[in-house]
Amino acid sequence: MRELDELTDLAASLNDAPSFSRTVERLVEWAKGSTGAASVFLRLNEEAADGSVWAPACRRGGSSTSFDRDEALVSAAECICGHVATGNVVREDPFFTERGSFVSPDLASFMSRSSAGLVGPLRGRCAEEGFRSLAVVPLQGPDGPIGCLHLADPRPDLFSERLEMIEAVCRMAGRMLLHHQARERQEAVLETIQWALLPPQAPEVTGLRLGLCFVSATDLASIGGDFYDVIDRGSDGAVLFTGDYSGHGIQAAAVASHARLVLSSIARRVGGPSEVLAEANSRLLEDVPEEHFVSAAVCAVDTRTGVLRLALAGHPAPILVRAGEAAEVPMPFNRPLGLDPDVVFREAEITLEDGDALIMVTDGILESRRRGRLFGVEGIDDVVRAAGTGTLSELCAAICDASDRYHDKSLPSDDRLALAVMLSRR
Repeated sequence: MRELDELTDLAASLNDAPSFSRTVERLVEWAKGSTGAASVFLRLNEEAADGSVWAPACRRGGSSTSFDRDEALVSAAECICGHVATGNVVREDPFFTERGSFVSPDLASFMSRSSAGLVGPLRGRCAEEGFRSLAVVPLQGPDGPIGCLHLADPRPDLFSERLEMIEAVCRMAGRMLLHHQARERQEAVLETIQWALLPPQAPEVTGLRLGLCFVSATDLASIGGDFYDVIDRGSDGAVLFTGDYSGHGIQAAAVASHARLVLSSIARRVGGPSEVLAEANSRLLEDVPEEHFVSAAVCAVDTRTGVLRLALAGHPAPILVRAGEAAEVPMPFNRPLGLDPDVVFREAEITLEDGDALIMVTDGILESRRRGRLFGVEGIDDVVRAAGTGTLSELCAAICDASDRYHDKSLPSDDRLALAVMLSRR
């Protein structure tokens, strides 16, 4: 009787929610409060133009920032979330229920058992985060799952006793979520994807000043593949990278998200930019769709000496700002990631002096065009020469804005990303 009252109260709360985002928020709040889960993700399926299906998060709560970013977007063909979200489960596997949910009281035990092979490729990010309990429950629509609710916690066996109640809620909530306009649902997904690929603020790194600006798509079909990350390696300095995937839409965002995760994980443990790109290339060869590629620029900063090691993979060269002028850093051009297993990534090296800044951009800035002429490095130089004594983020914003204003609005547009770094001697 108590569970029936709980279900009735939740149904009323979800039904009274004034918007899709509030419905999702209330559902996630219920899941956290009802189970005590440390991490909750709500995913809704999205189909790409090529027919592939993805399970992006439209709400997350309780996890670390790095985990939230890494798990923001998964393929329906990979890991447990993707399979549960699309109903592609192996019910004879003892970790699955008759209703298509997955529950494991101890992830370490699950990962080590042969039955894990029945699930297919596993990302392993939940185990890496230290979670032991995991429950992934399908959100049911009239014709099958429309997504899933993902619950994780570092304590063992947290969800087994409440699983039937969680399944009942997800059967009810799935249909309620579909009552909202598709535009609302896609806006929530778009917000999460953009946050994962392009966090609005770069992290703080001792010895560096960072600036950031990006302008991205306003609808899911047009979203590009721009991404960046900053990896703080303590006394070893930092690694910064920008990147782009050659496409648009949910698949572009998914491949870009995967590429960012690959590059970030490698940059945390591998030395120089050429080594980072070489390992990333070998890992992405099978993941990047045919006739597409990932471009990237990687910069390793020694905060003690100011020495920068730089390497490109089919990406625009960084811009050095010195004495109020901007110029492209002379460096070798290497092929993009995901095309050639034998590519050798050559590096360049420069030293930042006090007052210098390095700006890493994506091609959406440089390739803005008007009457056949590109904005290019010359456009960035014009902005730098006109800039006052503002912050690096203000400089990046001025570059993005000038590039946008320069672009002929009758032509297709692209994402714009600028990431700037300079030494901080404080």
